[in-house]
Amino acid sequence: MTESQWGELPDPVVVRAPAWARVVSFPLMAALWVGCLFGLYGLVTRGAGPDVPWLATAVAWVLVLFLVLLLPFAGFMILSYRLVLGREGMERRPGNTRVAVGELSELRALPASTINRANRGARVQLIDAHGGVIAQIEETAAEWANGLNMVRYWASRHPDLVKDDYTRQRLVKSGD
Repeated sequence: MTESQWGELPDPVVVRAPAWARVVSFPLMAALWVGCLFGLYGLVTRGAGPDVPWLATAVAWVLVLFLVLLLPFAGFMILSYRLVLGREGMERRPGNTRVAVGELSELRALPASTINRANRGARVQLIDAHGGVIAQIEETAAEWANGLNMVRYWASRHPDLVKDDYTRQRLVKSGD
């Protein structure tokens, strides 16, 4: 462990999917998937029924098949999502996207805001060379403080990545 400009620097920082997504969303998705399997079984064995219009039958088949195929993939993504922030760069899993700090074009801090009556906490975005957001660390993440310290460490080593005043105030310690 070393000291960054703002405090102790953990290495590496692992940001995972929010706890509510793992604890609440995943079991609900699993229950929905089991229900869709029962619905698919019923469609295969008994059909939709003689009085059901053909369009409603087609929609039922498409929706049930779509959910049966999609939900396991979504559950896998929730359980395996990891954003690993190290001294030299970041890695996002699944997908094994690796980007060195020197390959980033910008570090962008955004304030807490309200969007369509929904409160959104502060966040820090990592911007790639093409201007796209490749990762985002949100204030609601349990690892927010450690992730913010790592991004501050990057900002102290690569001050050219800090482009605007708000980000400079949040990431670069005054007097440095």
